[in-house]
This record gives sequence, structure tokens and C-alpha cells, in this order.
Amino acid sequence: MCLAFPQILTASVAQPPIQPRETVAFREPQQSRNIQIQSIVDDIPAAPPELGADILLKLVEGGEITDPKLKRQLLDQAWDLAPKARFATEFGSSLSVMVESEPGSLSSSLPGLTTAALQSRVISQMAQIDSTLTRELFQKMKPPEASFPSCTASQFPFHSSYFKALGTTLETFSEEEVKRGEKTRFLSNALRTLTNQEDFRLSLELIRDGKFPDKDYAQLLDQWSGVLSAAHFSDRQFSIVSWLFKETLREAEGERAKGSSAENLLRALRSYFVRHAGAVRCEDGSWRPSSPGPGLPLTSNEENARVSFNSTVAELGLNIPPIQPEEIEPKGVAGRAIVVNYLTVDPTDKVWELMNSAKHLRFGTPEQQALNEKNRGPGNVAPALTLEQRSTPAWSAEALQYLTQLEAWTRELGQEDRGVYILKAEFYGGLLELAPEGKLHDTVLKSYINFLVSSPLRRESPPEWAWWGIVKLINSSTVSDKHRWLDEIEAAGDQTISLYTRLARLALDRPPAAPR
Repeated sequence: MCLAFPQILTASVAQPPIQPRETVAFREPQQSRNIQIQSIVDDIPAAPPELGADILLKLVEGGEITDPKLKRQLLDQAWDLAPKARFATEFGSSLSVMVESEPGSLSSSLPGLTTAALQSRVISQMAQIDSTLTRELFQKMKPPEASFPSCTASQFPFHSSYFKALGTTLETFSEEEVKRGEKTRFLSNALRTLTNQEDFRLSLELIRDGKFPDKDYAQLLDQWSGVLSAAHFSDRQFSIVSWLFKETLREAEGERAKGSSAENLLRALRSYFVRHAGAVRCEDGSWRPSSPGPGLPLTSNEENARVSFNSTVAELGLNIPPIQPEEIEPKGVAGRAIVVNYLTVDPTDKVWELMNSAKHLRFGTPEQQALNEKNRGPGNVAPALTLEQRSTPAWSAEALQYLTQLEAWTRELGQEDRGVYILKAEFYGGLLELAPEGKLHDTVLKSYINFLVSSPLRRESPPEWAWWGIVKLINSSTVSDKHRWLDEIEAAGDQTISLYTRLARLALDRPPAAPR
């Protein structure tokens, strides 16, 4: 069986163009798998760009494509789709939600589905094929851009995918190239734009772990220190100073252990820290005092960092002035951060009502909880109702009532905003996990799929729609017949959902690896 693919991308590769519909043979032994893969690739244009790229990359990452030439074609296609993604890079969020009955904050979102993340995944696979092309692709990635989100900003960018791609690319340099300084020059160019605390932390790790010659290492560390000494970020990107402090002080101690001077590094850290901590801050920034424990005095991240810095400087015997408390006292307040909070304890609130209903379905009446208490699990986790206890007519009736609450919640709001969508997906997933297989389980599944297909988020933010809904649904571990499960999900008729279910079948039906 041979598959034909059009040449998708010509600008991103330095090679003669491949003619349209070139025939490339798979090395898979089963003809049916070749047909399935061909069908998936042919239908990629029906999916949103980032989801199409994700599926192509999953084919390559999962080992479905063994022919190097075809693998490169699919990587080129994914690279071409990546810039069309809804989001350029990962982001932090001030949205607070309830996940699996525990409060949590969406500190980052959309792993693997932003432009930068998709490009990083392409680079990771290309590094196994062509070192030169890997470096060329990285140079085409958009470097981090400085941003200064206000105190009221709901999102703020992260650049972890960019630095992950940089780390992958650095690994393509040979020992001879390292000796000639080519790897050092490559990293030096990338260090010219560091835009927030995380950028500094991740780049410092690349310098430390890059196995550079001593002279080159010192050069890179000096360059990094120089950029840090002049850095200044908004408070939304400064709230956790312990990250950068911990890594920088660790590096300073390592330099001293090697007999090198850490003075430039620590002077840069001092300059950066004092400049920012003493500036105008958000009302609920990390400078606000908090108690580290019962009976302990109030402190803050900034105060802890100040004491740690002064202690390190004293231990190393460096002639650097200690940071005084007044130097990090905020000059003023710029505003209060707005946090979308779904953790209300208002008994009339719909989220609170649904959370309580879900808790009752999972743990039952006080009498049932007492009966199950003797089976308390590891980590002192409260035991959930057994399968037998969840198979009674009374429990099924309560579950159906809860399902009606879920469905009505959407109608009451009139639209699916991001927070509601994520919460509803979590609630639906929890109910599917609890419902015994059978008629009730099928009813919940159909309701869940209808919710996913009809959600406005499907058009407004395809990556969030897929990540919080489709991917989790398909990967559910609560069903015994996975093939039937995928058939039921695909029956919804949505083309993107169909692509993901077909991809899941490939993994499910993968032949066992040949013995070595």
C-alpha cells in the first residue's frame, strides 16, 4: 500500500521541492493501518489549524510513520499550520476553578497547542532527522517579546516552548562544533531577548546544563548577568521571586566552588531585585505579608529573598552592599488584580450547587460514608462509593437529576464562556467516571458530546475546546470496551472529533513490537 501526499511547505526547508502527490511507501506491515493513516492525513484540512498540526505530530511522535521522507513531509505540514494557531504562546491566567473537587488555578494552558509549542514539537522530531534544518527552523521561531501586563490583565505570556526548542537545538551541535564556539554563538544570539522571570530562569538552566568550555561558559554567564541587571517586568510577571532567586544564588555558589568570581552575577541580581521590588506594585502583589505557619511572624516572598541574598553575599565574602528593607518597600499601588473566581461558597451559586451534588454522588450519604470509612485509601483519602453502591436505582435517579442540572446550567447562562466550559467538562468527566457502564453511562456520554459539539468555544478557541473536552473524553480510563467507546464518540458527526477518535484507534490497534 502506498500513500500520496502533496508538498505542503517549501519555504521552510532548504531542499529541492517535492512534486505534488509524490508516492511514498510506508513500512508498516498491515495494509489496513496504511489506509487509516492516509484517511487521517487527507482529512486534516477539516480541523482547526492547531488541531490538525497536533494530529500530524501525534502520528510522527507515536511512531506511526517510519519512512524518513514521509515523516519530514508531515513535519513540514505541521510547521506550516502552526502560525495559524489561535494562541501564539502559552499563558498564565487569573482564572480559578475547581478541579476534581479541589481548588486550583490555571497557571498555564494549552500544552502543545500554541504556535510556539507546535513549532517546538516539530523541532524535537526534526532533530532526529537533520541537525542543520533543525537550527534553521529554530531561527524562524518568533523570539519572546517584552510585554507589561497591567495589574488587571487576565493573561500573561510564558515562553517555555521557545526555550525547550532552544534546548533541543543546542543538542544538535557536535563536539567539534562546540570546540569551535558555534554552539556558544548560537545560544548567545538567543539570550539577547529575555522578557520575564521565567525566561531568565530557563535560559540560565541552558547555560548551566549546556556543557560549554569554561571560557565560553563564563562569557555566556556574563552576558546573562548584564541583561538581568537592566531587567524590569510588570508585577504580574514578578509575583514569584523565589524561582529566579533560588536558581541565581545556586549558580553563584557553584561559581565560587569552581574558584570563579560570582560578583558580577550577584550585583546583577541585586540591581534587578531592588529596581522592581521598590517600584509601584499591584495591590495584591507578592509583597503583601503572609504567615509561613502558626506562631511564626509575618513575612513575604520579597523579604525572604532579601534575607537569602544578604546571607549568600556574606558567606561568599563579596564586597556587595546588603539589601536594606527600605530598598524593597513598594513606592505605591497601581491597582488590584482581577481574578475570575469560581470557588464561591455561596449556597445559591450554580457552581457551588453542582459541586455539592457531585460530591454527594461520589461519597454518598453520611451513613454510606461511615460504612466506607474503614476502607480509607492511601494518603488518607476519603473512600468513594463502591461500584455496587453506585448501581442502585436510587443512585441512578440522583445521577440523572444531576445531569439535568448540568444541562440546564448552560441554558441559564445563555453562552459558554471559558470558565464555564472548563468547569462543565470537568463535571461531565467526573460523572462519566462514576456512572456504571450501561444505559446511564450512555446517556451521560451523549449529553456530554452534545455539549462539546454545540459549545461556542469550538469556534472561538479550538485548542481550549479540544484540550479540556475532546482529549480528556477520548482518553477516559473508565470504560472496558474502548472500540465501542470511540465509535460512540465519533457518531457525533464532528469532523475534528472524528480525527481524534481515529488517531486513538491507531494507538489502540498498534501491533505488538517485534522482539529484539
